[in-house]
Amino acid sequence: MADRRGSRRGRPQASSRSCPTTDAARRPTRKRSRAPRASSSSYSPSSIATIKSCDAAGAGSSRGRVTDELACGTLARSMASQWYESFFTPLALDFWRAAVPASATAEEADFLVKHLGVAPRARLLDLPAGFGRHALALVRRGYRVTGIDIAPEAIESARREAGELGIEADFLVGDMRSAPPGAPYDGAYCFGNSFGYLSHEDTKSFVRNVFHAIRPGGRWAIDTGCAAESLLPHLGPDRRLEAGGISYSVRNSYDAEAGRLLQSCVLEKGAERQTAEISYGIYTVAELRRILAGEGFRVVSASGSLDGRPFQLGDRRLLLVAERG
Repeated sequence: MADRRGSRRGRPQASSRSCPTTDAARRPTRKRSRAPRASSSSYSPSSIATIKSCDAAGAGSSRGRVTDELACGTLARSMASQWYESFFTPLALDFWRAAVPASATAEEADFLVKHLGVAPRARLLDLPAGFGRHALALVRRGYRVTGIDIAPEAIESARREAGELGIEADFLVGDMRSAPPGAPYDGAYCFGNSFGYLSHEDTKSFVRNVFHAIRPGGRWAIDTGCAAESLLPHLGPDRRLEAGGISYSVRNSYDAEAGRLLQSCVLEKGAERQTAEISYGIYTVAELRRILAGEGFRVVSASGSLDGRPFQLGDRRLLLVAERG
């Protein structure tokens, strides 16, 4: 499940972060001379101004540049024990990049443009942004996107790709639990199963931060395969995927009392091997609605596919669109 996404049945498909849990895994997306430079600012994990979960294109104080003064907020607690700090290595990023077809990114960008109700030049927040798959697609369509992610490797990958594409893009390392810089935004999105990474209290803080980061009337789109109604009907004990010559094996278990999916993951490519113990918060659709409403959002749609079809039990993904009052 640790993807930042793509839905797959039998084979991986696309995300900027994901989690292969059932029959479906999830989806994700590199300087050329004289091309506009992507921002290379980053923040030390030990700094009180650390931004640890912020990746994607566009934004901050100026387009194409992020200063060291720009920060998502003070990191009030250590995240050393959090799996997502170290999971997204080059090997993991290569897997998800290979698993996500460009067509999936294009379709998801279409969904965001339509359901966020924004025109080109609008300022969008991608949090967390993974390796910038959606951010880069939206920047190419004329949007200004600020992307934030906790994984330095993911951000470096996004910066490289922005440079190769000749795109002026900013990418920040930062923490999704901290207030993002550059507010207010016209809209925001969280695609790729990242919503369940945090504890329940930190999830509420994340929702609150996004609420305050977007303008009144602005919308936030959330895409996840980890809603209880999506995950539990299909959950099996083991799963193995392959993409880009990399195998991804997952052993699943569900902690009903804690409401969390637990995964033991192994990524392998030749002699290269990476293991991780992963934990996702699992919420029913009703619980997600209550969390969003509790921080001031109004859910305007809950879809089970990118075509906007209403969500039903067993749909492999949930797409929520919420509006700030």
